[in-house]
Amino acid sequence: MPSQKSWQDFITSDTRVRVAEANANAGGSRRVTSRDLRMGYSWRPAADPGEANRAADKAKGIEAIDYEPIHVRIIPRENGETFLNYQAAWGKTAKGGNIQVISNCHNGRRKEYPDLLFVKYVQSGMQTDSIFQADDHAVMKLELLADFHVLEETVGQSQFKRQSWKRCAGRGCVHCERGIPTVFGRIVHWTMYPTMRRLLEKQLLEYSTRCANCQKGDLAPAVVVCSGCGAEYINAETGVGNDMSDEQYEMVVNSPIQCSLCGQMGRTSITGYQCTHSVGFGAMRRVQQGCDNPVQYNLAETVFELSTTKSGKVTNAILGNPQLLEAVELPVRNGSEKCPPFDIDELFDTMTIAEQAYGLNMDNEQVKAALGMTIEELDAELHACKTKHAEGEVGFTEYE
Repeated sequence: MPSQKSWQDFITSDTRVRVAEANANAGGSRRVTSRDLRMGYSWRPAADPGEANRAADKAKGIEAIDYEPIHVRIIPRENGETFLNYQAAWGKTAKGGNIQVISNCHNGRRKEYPDLLFVKYVQSGMQTDSIFQADDHAVMKLELLADFHVLEETVGQSQFKRQSWKRCAGRGCVHCERGIPTVFGRIVHWTMYPTMRRLLEKQLLEYSTRCANCQKGDLAPAVVVCSGCGAEYINAETGVGNDMSDEQYEMVVNSPIQCSLCGQMGRTSITGYQCTHSVGFGAMRRVQQGCDNPVQYNLAETVFELSTTKSGKVTNAILGNPQLLEAVELPVRNGSEKCPPFDIDELFDTMTIAEQAYGLNMDNEQVKAALGMTIEELDAELHACKTKHAEGEVGFTEYE
């Protein structure tokens, strides 16, 4: 079974650059690997399970302060999207530890990507109850806007040290009493199942149509144009588009259409919004002009208050009280600056074959017997696939 040292040696070149940056940011106190970033900067909100179950949470390192709401800022991916979808299953290491193993080929849908997890799934007969079948997951990147204590812990019997971030509880905080200084802010990733993603997406969609200036009006497109030639479909000020039916309006705003002037097929561009207020209820409901300075929320520049509720075994997350970042007084975010840089696309879209082998408890000979190549050769192949994709070459058979 590959040791921790051996799979670190097989990290591909693009990851090595990020790891070097991470180590420089960490002050050279320890070696940071992609697995460190995937595990050490993982975070999810905790919901109070009730008095009878708090002891079990405490044994996992969850303190009472972790149940309290926390202010967060969403950090979008480079393509502007909030979430990254990925597929993964749970593996077990030689020491019996559980570890998430990411599917490189998305259960066979990206056929050119080498993937030990998929090989194991095929060998198990591709049964729906196979432990090697990768399930859907999502991940997003956040900045936690709170005070933290950064502790250094030794892992097991080894001399390997890692950082442990503990949220400051304020008055009576045990870490404050020990004289451990605080830092403000922390960069994390939050992995979740599709149910949680859909819950958050629904809330974010509601905020995307709410006016950030008056915080009570609804935003409606005031100017909608062809993204190719600029021809107007809707202009609230001049009346262009006022004769559209509801179905035509939805198609122009939300669906790809073909421009009658330039012939381009694609989505339109919204270049202006108007703020509207709903007054009355039922048959008496009417829409009137809202504030004069409509502003749309920009996720990267918005602070939300994230709170949680517990319903049975299900944790629900609520994003509330949005505020524009520029309007919020914050201390220097020196904690966020201490966090190693990482890209969730790079961490979760694929996993090196060496890391997969570690999570599936396979040595180099077993990997070669399964895929006909060594771990090092397969990681080079994986890197080649990722490079083709990044350079615009398809490099794989996409979802069918």
